[in-house]
Amino acid sequence: MRWLQFSIARFALVGLSNAAVGLLVIYIALRFCGWGDVASNVVGYTVGTIWSFAWNRLWVFRHDQAALHSFVRYLGVFALAYMANLAVLKLSARGFEVHSFAPQLIAVPVFSMITYLGCRFFAFPLASNQGT
Repeated sequence: MRWLQFSIARFALVGLSNAAVGLLVIYIALRFCGWGDVASNVVGYTVGTIWSFAWNRLWVFRHDQAALHSFVRYLGVFALAYMANLAVLKLSARGFEVHSFAPQLIAVPVFSMITYLGCRFFAFPLASNQGT
């Protein structure tokens, strides 16, 4: 499992676990709590964001500075990556049929790349990273 020594591999695993946790929370909120789509989505994404922040901070980037400061920076990175994701989604959707999944497949890597780089160099800066 040498590949886990690289922060990008750990980042990918955290991303997959984040998706699973967020979707599970959304499912539980919809199915068992009787909440609507929007409320379930907000709660799922909130839990997923906190989950992702914690694992990225502690395991992926091994950041040892103030958590609140890095969380604010993390939210900024997330917002920037999400806006870029939406921009790419809108631009790429022009070349596809309505309701095509292809623009999503183009936009997600943009979100992931910006999030990784933003976390690596801004939210959890190098000075406090060890072993990545």
